Amino acid sequence: MSEKTELLNFIYKNANMGETAMPMVIGMVTRPDLRAVLSSCLMDYRAVGGAAKETMRRCGHRGEDPGAMKKAMMKTVLHWNALLSPPPRHIAEMMIRGSTMGAIQMSKRINAYRYTAGEEALMLAERLLKVEEETVERMKAFCEGEKNQNENRKNCVMGMKSNRT
Repeated sequence: MSEKTELLNFIYKNANMGETAMPMVIGMVTRPDLRAVLSSCLMDYRAVGGAAKETMRRCGHRGEDPGAMKKAMMKTVLHWNALLSPPPRHIAEMMIRGSTMGAIQMSKRINAYRYTAGEEALMLAERLLKVEEETVERMKAFCEGEKNQNENRKNCVMGMKSNRT
């Protein structure tokens, strides 16, 4: 297998994992603004994964799925998180962890294949890296938003206590 195909396959697997996880994560969320952001992320993963698969097809190769065991593990983790009825902050933190891991892996691959995989594969790798980085940034807003809400509640309670004295 050529290095171009190896990189494309890695891109496809990572995007496929995101594409598989997102509907489950979206199903855990009731907040419309978070659902909208997650749906947008799902579309990004589908676009990158589809482009990688199409590029491999043109080169005469098929994309490999991440594997049943890896998908089963991910589904189990998501299932247990869903049972806990996670707040938006927890969902955002979970997404940040996953996207950060994906960004690190993709950065390593980009550096390893920079001179050997070809421009088209590198452009797709950089596109997926950008999706991962943007996902992290978009999810931070849900962590900060909830943090600010909690601080406002705390300040309100503190204000009520100080008014009583």
